Amino acid sequence: MRALTTTELLELWDEALPQAPVAQALLMLSKGLPQTPPSQLAQLSIGARDRLLLDLRELTFGPRLPAVLRCPACAVTLEVSFTADDIRVGDGHANPASFELCVEDRAIAVRLPTSLDVAALAGCADVDEGERLLLDRCVRMAPGDDSSDDAELTPAERDAIDRAMAEADPQADVHLSATCPECGHEWLATFDIAAFFWKEIRASVAQLMLDVDTLASSYGWSEGEILGMSPWRRQRYMAMAQG
Repeated sequence: MRALTTTELLELWDEALPQAPVAQALLMLSKGLPQTPPSQLAQLSIGARDRLLLDLRELTFGPRLPAVLRCPACAVTLEVSFTADDIRVGDGHANPASFELCVEDRAIAVRLPTSLDVAALAGCADVDEGERLLLDRCVRMAPGDDSSDDAELTPAERDAIDRAMAEADPQADVHLSATCPECGHEWLATFDIAAFFWKEIRASVAQLMLDVDTLASSYGWSEGEILGMSPWRRQRYMAMAQG
């Protein structure tokens, strides 16, 4: 894996802009891991995928992640900053993508959700329907278990499956601990590295396109010539062009 170049950021923006969030995440990862088949990346668990996205984001934009949170109690916005290491979970070793549980005398085979599973939820009407579909795709009675595959999971079994998935794939569910300086409310904010990284890419590309437009108008250089400059050299020319 390596940092994305300015040209690759523009190409990525062009390819990913009309895509759904899951496809955008995989396109980002494909740019950083060009030797890995996209089909293989799509079969990674969500946590494994997100850990790689976090690595790619750090290589491309650095270790610090600035973010804005909104207090759910009083709606005040908070500017926070943390590092990639602050939200890396586990030791980096891949956990088995499939495992078995024994709950209430039933053996249950569980597979960690992948990007393909998340993409399949796009047409669901609500959260409950999405949860049912995800369980249908990722949970089966273990081979040799005498229980019927058609038997509905009990609440205890659902809870056990949720806990087991979270423990097996912790990077898939990252939260930021926050305290509102205005009202003192404390909460855990969900952090989605794929959405965060894509938002940064869009902002970076917007600035790159402004640079290209300004420098091409001022000096007659082509897009390739401008993007081929080092960032600090391009910034210096921008300052000169803008007076």
